[in-house]
Amino acid sequence: MTTPRAFSLTEAEHRRIERIDQLVLLGAAGVGELMADLNDASWTVRRAAVAGLAALGDDAVDPLCRWLSRDRSSERAISAVVDALSASVGASATPVVLGLFDDPRPAVVSDAAPGVFDAILCRNVLIYFQDERILRVIDRLVEHLAPDGLIAVGASESLLRFGTRLMCEERGSSFFYRCVR
Repeated sequence: MTTPRAFSLTEAEHRRIERIDQLVLLGAAGVGELMADLNDASWTVRRAAVAGLAALGDDAVDPLCRWLSRDRSSERAISAVVDALSASVGASATPVVLGLFDDPRPAVVSDAAPGVFDAILCRNVLIYFQDERILRVIDRLVEHLAPDGLIAVGASESLLRFGTRLMCEERGSSFFYRCVR
């Protein structure tokens, strides 16, 4: 067993985190600088920026979504932007984030998780979408599914009513779908 060590920050990290706290107090005026910190080399600084942007809610959602659609300068920043959006709370957060789904170059699916997968977990996500969007999500997921792969959805998210090319397998309280090719 290793001896636990105290977690310490450099002076520069302390200063940057203090600056992040000041930027949050500025509200919408601080969003641009906070977003720049999402690509910081320090994980601790990035986490502080994520928390700050999430706390700003609606003020940060539009700029974060625009960044995902246009810039995407690094995988580290993409991950931080997605974290900030996931934690954002505000009246406009959900519709604006859902608008990312219509982006012809989707950041979250194509950039953050390129490739083909044996299993895709999409549990308790589809219940928030209208039927048309569910079908588009499923089509995108199938594009990234290995030939014998499975998509897992929650018990309340049966896809059978859509007549898709997916075959359902129920296991316990979960539904798994396999693509019939």
